[in-house]
Amino acid sequence: MNERRYAVLIGNSSFPQEPRLSSLRCPENDVDGLQELLRSKTYGGFTDTVPLKDASSNEALRKIQEVFNLAERDDLVLIYYSGHGKQDLEGTFTWQRLTPRSAC
Repeated sequence: MNERRYAVLIGNSSFPQEPRLSSLRCPENDVDGLQELLRSKTYGGFTDTVPLKDASSNEALRKIQEVFNLAERDDLVLIYYSGHGKQDLEGTFTWQRLTPRSAC
């Protein structure tokens, strides 16, 4: 049995649901660079990469679930996020755009 390597690469540069958060310059570049590295046979050997740039929370969560549904027991799944994060009053850290509030 051959191990498959999956990566969901999320890069969010803009945050329209959170006007207090500034836009970022590099998340899309981060996704492109990491995808190139992971797909290389020399360094990553990932068989399936899913780049998501400025995707909605629903789209990102759907793609993550699709990858989990495809992956088998011995497969490797990497989820990478580049963008703003936020800590709530309880101290829980969340990715912006992947939280239920910003899914509205």
